Amino acid sequence: MSGVLHGLRVIEMGTFITGPAAGVLLADQGADVVKVEKPGTGDPFRMSADGSLYDTNFQAFNRNKRSLALDTVDPQDLAVFDALIADADVFIQNFRPGAAEKLNVGAERLRFINPRLVYCAISGFGPDGPGANQPCYDTVAQAASGYLDLTLNPGNPRVCGPAVADSITGMYAAYGILGALHERQRTGRGRLVEVAMVGAMAHFNIDAFTHYYGDGELMTPYSRPGASQAHVLTCKDGKRVAL
Repeated sequence: MSGVLHGLRVIEMGTFITGPAAGVLLADQGADVVKVEKPGTGDPFRMSADGSLYDTNFQAFNRNKRSLALDTVDPQDLAVFDALIADADVFIQNFRPGAAEKLNVGAERLRFINPRLVYCAISGFGPDGPGANQPCYDTVAQAASGYLDLTLNPGNPRVCGPAVADSITGMYAAYGILGALHERQRTGRGRLVEVAMVGAMAHFNIDAFTHYYGDGELMTPYSRPGASQAHVLTCKDGKRVAL
């Protein structure tokens, strides 16, 4: 798949994981992704324990990108940013609803500059509703979608493993962007793509919802291993084998 998005220009104002995860999936396929960051500090995910601005967490979700520091509240920097948008195919941000408008990078303004722009907005709970303005992090999205309850050890309910909801939301965002780009080939116009972390995780967890609403069955952490005969055994040398 390397290079299939060659020629595609993506402007990303993502921080931490969800937005950058969407951007890096496009970059891995050849898109030219320009990451616009806050002057001085950049993406907060850059900061490492030794004080450098190139932490391994940042590297994982920002490979194959170029970076540019711009303050879009500053008129001169905004003019540079607008020039980038005028020639771009995709814009990605993962701010809370309303924050993009304060930074002069809201969907209405950018799509006026470039009607062919596919604008992707990632949030925790979507653009409206009672939770729209609430902060959302990986564990919140896992819990609110019901996914977390299927992965906890009932005897020791502790959140383990990587930030699944963050990465999966980025995948759904990239999926939506590619669909909008395909539609643009027919219509000539871009589209607003809105992705909520909780919605992405609920869809990813669709099997549990289907069992509950279809059969009244409430799935547990042991539903899948009971049905698929999946086991993990610890061997004499301390290594594990999955069957």
